[in-house]
Amino acid sequence: MNIKPFYKREIKKVASKLNKEEADIKFVVVADSHLDNSIGETLKNISETDDLVNFDFMLHLGDFLNGNIPKEYTRDLLKKQANLFSKAINGHFYPTPGNHDGYSDLKANDMFTDEMWEEATGRKPYYFEDFGDFRIICVNSFTYEYTPEGKYKKLYKILDSQVEWIKNVALDTDKTVIFLSHALPLKSLTDHEATPIIEAILEAKNEKGFDIAGWFIGHYHGDYTFNAHGINFILVGSETAYVPQLWGYTDSEPEIYQERKLDTVTEDLWDAVCINKASRTIKLFRFGAGENRKLTY
Repeated sequence: MNIKPFYKREIKKVASKLNKEEADIKFVVVADSHLDNSIGETLKNISETDDLVNFDFMLHLGDFLNGNIPKEYTRDLLKKQANLFSKAINGHFYPTPGNHDGYSDLKANDMFTDEMWEEATGRKPYYFEDFGDFRIICVNSFTYEYTPEGKYKKLYKILDSQVEWIKNVALDTDKTVIFLSHALPLKSLTDHEATPIIEAILEAKNEKGFDIAGWFIGHYHGDYTFNAHGINFILVGSETAYVPQLWGYTDSEPEIYQERKLDTVTEDLWDAVCINKASRTIKLFRFGAGENRKLTY
């Protein structure tokens, strides 16, 4: 592969750190790729790192696309993007729907349905899968409806039926749980009041006694980590390098965005993650823009 020198150095650095860890699982987390022009380089970087560390799986936290693309193109593009990321490593691939994966607003007359997502990615909008001593649970942050005028509308809402499925089916386990979703299952980054899905998870945890290692989140395009209700919420920045950054800070939001510069190592951004059950630690080694992180659960 033709890889830029600064990426070659980053590949060696991240792989070296990861290979020194005693870990039960090692995996990739990438978010908000948005049909970025540099996706090809990101995929090469992930693949070359995989050759050195042998990742178990990849989580893609949604927004493969950039919204409001006509449905017939959306179906084709989403399938191609999911296929590209799934082939970047030799391990398993766990995607979750983003708000831009399909129509995002009221301009469209046709829904991008759950069935179309499954056709394109090979996964249902929400699902779980066991990997060794871990259970990976994908939560769908969205639902869909038509307005009275017949326009399609995407809603940031986790349906009661999904909450019940998570509580009674997905969390019927004694394995260590890893959640992923596109959006945060709380009111906001600063309002952590328990929502119905969090209440259901805590009830199941109290009954079954499983551990929750962490909940990986995309959507916000920045890095942020906090613990609420005994759960580590881990926001992962956007693979897409926005230069200049499209979002500013407000008094009520944490400063979560990374400085990005094109044609440098900071143009790329994803995490190589390992979990050690004995020490109850999660370590995130950042490839590209941003810092490494360590959490306990």
